Amino acid sequence: MSGFFYLKYQTDMESSRQRYIKEKHLEILETANEIERIDVKKNKEFALLGYVIVMIVMIFLFLGLHLMRRNDVIAEKAKFELEEKVKERTFDLERKNVQQKKIEEELRQGKEYTAAVIETANQAFVSIDSNSLVIDWNKHAEVIFGWSKDEIIGRPLEETIIPEKFKEGHQKGMDHFLKTGEGPVLGSAVELEGRRRSGEIFPLEILIWRLEIKGGYHFFAFINDISARKRVEQQLKDKMNEMEKFYDLTMDRETRVIELKEEINSLCEEVGRPKVYNTKDEGVV
Repeated sequence: MSGFFYLKYQTDMESSRQRYIKEKHLEILETANEIERIDVKKNKEFALLGYVIVMIVMIFLFLGLHLMRRNDVIAEKAKFELEEKVKERTFDLERKNVQQKKIEEELRQGKEYTAAVIETANQAFVSIDSNSLVIDWNKHAEVIFGWSKDEIIGRPLEETIIPEKFKEGHQKGMDHFLKTGEGPVLGSAVELEGRRRSGEIFPLEILIWRLEIKGGYHFFAFINDISARKRVEQQLKDKMNEMEKFYDLTMDRETRVIELKEEINSLCEEVGRPKVYNTKDEGVV
């Protein structure tokens, strides 16, 4: 009996184990199926997600390519516009450079012409700065004043050609102009006196004008030696005085002649004789 029960026990245990194994196997299969279903679902989701990602990547690639093409077009356009601007600027600079060279050449020729006119003028030309230092001097100035250009450039005007009695007035006039901008002798010809290198004082006519240069002033003057003219004027004045004296003497003499004629006529009347002179028309009756 014990053997029977033991066998039955073993059989029941084996049966229970088989059922357990079968149940577990079924559970495993069910779990596997569930996992497979889940994997399939996930695979579909992943596939869809992958598709979406691929599409997004393609869209971005397309947009990137489009933007790259657009940027290339923009860059090419910008490059073209820049090249055109560079060409225009280069042309403009070349044109301005040509104009500048033309202006500079005209200025150079103008300066040379002006310098030639001044140098060959039959008037003395003198230029000073605001410190009364001589900065220009032509050949006729050398003739009139006796100073060569090399000797006088850079020297004070009052120490060279201004007479002693006019030095103080010159300095006051210069100071007044620099303070007020007013100069009574500017722009009009005036007669003054100058001093030659020999010390001789002589009459001159001077026309002065000024030019503002770099915050300071330069003064320019054309000067004529009027010594000869003054001598002629004095001679003319002397002759006029002499003529006036002679005229006065002549008038006195003519008046006396008329008086004598009238006296003779009166005497003729007294003696019963006709008048000898007609004093109205200065003729003999």
